[in-house]
Amino acid sequence: MRVFAYLSLFLFFSACRPDIQSDLPWGLTYTSEATQFKIWATGADSIKLLLYSNDSEGQPTAVHSLTLIDPDVWQVRIPGDWIGSYYAFEVYRDGKGSVPVPDIYAKAVGTNGKRGQIINLEDTNPPEWSQDAAPLDEGPGSRVIYEMHIRDATIHPAGKAENPGTFVGLAKSPVVLNHIASLGVTHVHLLPFFDFASVDESRLNDPQYNWGYDPLNYNAPEGSYSTNPSDGSVRIRELKTLVQTMHDKGLRVVMDVVYNHTRYTEQSSFEVFAPGQFFRMNSEGELSNASGCGNEVASENPMVRSFMIESLKFWMTEYHLDGFRFDLMGIHDIKTMNSIADTLRGLRPDILLYGEGWKAGDSPVPDYELALKANAKQFPEIGVFSDDLRDGVKGSVFNELEQGWVQGNSTRAEDVKFGLVGAISHPQLDFNKVNYSSEPYCASPEQMVAYVSCHDNLTLWDKLAVSLPYESDSLRQRRHRLSLALVLLSQGTPFLHAGSEFYRSKYGVENSYESPDSINHLRWDLLNQFPEGSSWVRALISFRKEVGIGCYSAAEVAERLSFLDTSTPSIIAFTFSGKQEVLVVINSGYGSVGMKLPSQGWRDLEGVEMGERIVLEGTDVVMLLKS
Repeated sequence: MRVFAYLSLFLFFSACRPDIQSDLPWGLTYTSEATQFKIWATGADSIKLLLYSNDSEGQPTAVHSLTLIDPDVWQVRIPGDWIGSYYAFEVYRDGKGSVPVPDIYAKAVGTNGKRGQIINLEDTNPPEWSQDAAPLDEGPGSRVIYEMHIRDATIHPAGKAENPGTFVGLAKSPVVLNHIASLGVTHVHLLPFFDFASVDESRLNDPQYNWGYDPLNYNAPEGSYSTNPSDGSVRIRELKTLVQTMHDKGLRVVMDVVYNHTRYTEQSSFEVFAPGQFFRMNSEGELSNASGCGNEVASENPMVRSFMIESLKFWMTEYHLDGFRFDLMGIHDIKTMNSIADTLRGLRPDILLYGEGWKAGDSPVPDYELALKANAKQFPEIGVFSDDLRDGVKGSVFNELEQGWVQGNSTRAEDVKFGLVGAISHPQLDFNKVNYSSEPYCASPEQMVAYVSCHDNLTLWDKLAVSLPYESDSLRQRRHRLSLALVLLSQGTPFLHAGSEFYRSKYGVENSYESPDSINHLRWDLLNQFPEGSSWVRALISFRKEVGIGCYSAAEVAERLSFLDTSTPSIIAFTFSGKQEVLVVINSGYGSVGMKLPSQGWRDLEGVEMGERIVLEGTDVVMLLKS
């Protein structure tokens, strides 16, 4: 089976060989004179193209048989202008036809992704799309990521969106993008907006919610974020309009991609066209499940690797996207991730790539071949999230009662310091005291994604609330701001969960992937209630860029950043010689603490000269500049 699979893969990726009869790209090629399809399918006896006038119901209006033009390569040409029509394929093996599905290359689909649609991509471009360009990327140290769900962003009335919960709503909200841009954020990470399976697009007037980590059609936008899910062109145009608007606001766009598993297995397009090749099997011949979602995609298979690369290239070029975040990246093999980075950076040197350097279960692929956090130096062009900093700051995400350094657990100080330097080697770190990592894993500080909260698990506010239930709101807000400071003062690439600047709560719901809007919505009315939160984030981002935090290599950070011996476990202090020389002192303790400065000539951010000593209030951050 494996020999047959790799022979088929060789044929699949030989489309430019002289003996192949067609030089068409894979999938659909449209002109007003004819529509053509070129499909790859292993071991098929025959394939039928079904054409429909409706996107989800009714019988085919026409049926065409595909012709085998090369081993596993099938093609059909339909004369005439078929734009707007819908299609699906039936693949026959041993006299049995498959469930009708779009091809794996489908770029436009109708309601619920059951049928592909024949469109002209050029017709989906908004005005001046050819002039659209990403804002200037100023390199490491300038980048700050803001993670947000498209529906969350505008579904609350305070977002003032005309089409709340949609691409259009986010593009036209007078509140959301202006606020995000005002913080100094550079990249907005949007949770999955490819076509996913969990929301029924035929009943969008009914309350429905999902994060979208259940892929259906990888190369088409999600219909529930569109004003008209039945028309694939509409959802494409509206997504492009959103990207263009965000670029105009000075914001880059990161797409959350989920190539590690699919919603369906036997009935997925992958299994219909290439049975047994897209999904990993364990030693018992069963589907492996390192994703925790029922299957895992076999990225090490050359066919799958090429599919991932071509899919990412398509999103990047057609939609002008500026980065990708890889869900459960630790399921993918290192060779595939390096191939992705090499290919995309060859086209866009400033593309931002990062992912989760872990998996949710055992995989038949050995750990040393996977893009796990511990192997990050083997894929240096791709960032990895730091659970060391995350849990060092606030306690384990898997134990809601566990406290981190900001709650007063001084045993997590070394985790925080490891996060502050960007998960690199530093002469002052004691790895015997780092909780998760026995050695540095990042090739450079920018490779580490610094964060304390994201869509998963409790929000930062809720974690602080459950781990210290009797504290006042005012003290909890101080701890919250202190946590964000540790992210934004890290030499890694900062990552902020949307709404954390105004103490976002999900009311204690830890895994809100299918909770109602009342749990997940972003309450923009809290901006005015808690303006100090946004001001704090804005000031930290400005300070970060002004002094050059995050701009230097691992060797330079090891030389330029020095931790001070405070002899107080609740205080972490360091000097950093960047664009300016700075002293940062962070106190997570309750009471005021006096501290002697390491030298004279320091001033605060207002320009006030300091003496020999400073006094830190409880849960406080002091940032000083050398005069």
